Amino acid sequence: MATTWIFEFDGDRSYIQRQDEPDRIFIRTWSSLDQGATIVHSDFDAVQLIRALEQELESRGWVLIGQCPERRQGADRRTGERATPGRRRLVL
Repeated sequence: MATTWIFEFDGDRSYIQRQDEPDRIFIRTWSSLDQGATIVHSDFDAVQLIRALEQELESRGWVLIGQCPERRQGADRRTGERATPGRRRLVL
């Protein structure tokens, strides 16, 4: 499943997408102005590239407005009521 980061600046949007495949990782970027793709072969290289792209956008005034899909999926998602709904409340 691909993960996409969405940045916005002055009404324009720019996207960074990571798509993992068995033998490589695609990093795609696109906006209203241009698009590109890079292939890396390790998770470390993918993280470094995505972080560099994020830093470049942020240095130019772009703001991260969203990421999809959300990190929690499937069994990670909570459904139904909690057994102890006030577990974080301090009870005196």
